[in-house]
Amino acid sequence: MWFDYLPEEFIVDSFPCLVEAGIRYNFSEGYTKNRYESLHKFVEKVSHVKHLMVSHTYFYPKILDDLSVLPRSFHMFRNLVSFEVDIIYYWQIKLLFDTILQFSPNLTSLVFRQLFAYDKVGEDALSLNIVPRCLLLCLKSIEFQNFSGHPGEIEVVKLFLENARVLQTITFGSSSHRLECMNKKKPTAEEVEDANHKILEQLQPFSWASADCMVTFSSP
Repeated sequence: MWFDYLPEEFIVDSFPCLVEAGIRYNFSEGYTKNRYESLHKFVEKVSHVKHLMVSHTYFYPKILDDLSVLPRSFHMFRNLVSFEVDIIYYWQIKLLFDTILQFSPNLTSLVFRQLFAYDKVGEDALSLNIVPRCLLLCLKSIEFQNFSGHPGEIEVVKLFLENARVLQTITFGSSSHRLECMNKKKPTAEEVEDANHKILEQLQPFSWASADCMVTFSSP
């Protein structure tokens, strides 16, 4: 697990046998372009991993900079089967598709610890230029660990449901904690079930790319 700033220059070998990696990158507006480029180089060194976790700061435009050059500069994650991001914002979802998902052709599992979708940015924020290969052929499970059912969150789920052709399960964190925060009391089983049912009702009208996909709710 890397949890720090990166120097502008560093010497590190690649890790061809590394199975799991975590990168929590400290973002600073005052960082130079060289520092951002060093992050790209560092990620390239761990591109052989099967399981990768990154912090949301990796998806800032300043770090990913010019998306038009990504096909030439972004490294392929051919071994990556599971990817997890701690926090991601609505406006960063397209960056996720254009980077990690686009360059991870064998990804089977995707986890969002927290999705913030309260401030949407532009009508085309979720428009896709191309559907990543992993969504067409191998992405089987998606998990939203903290999910409130906000319209912005539902739109993100819709994007996956309409494009992930072999998706088998989509899991949402239990509504129990959210209801407890809202009402300042522990919700009843009936209240939790009702909240989960309302989420399902919002998903049903969509065109699901996978006829075998099942929705589950994790235990509180």
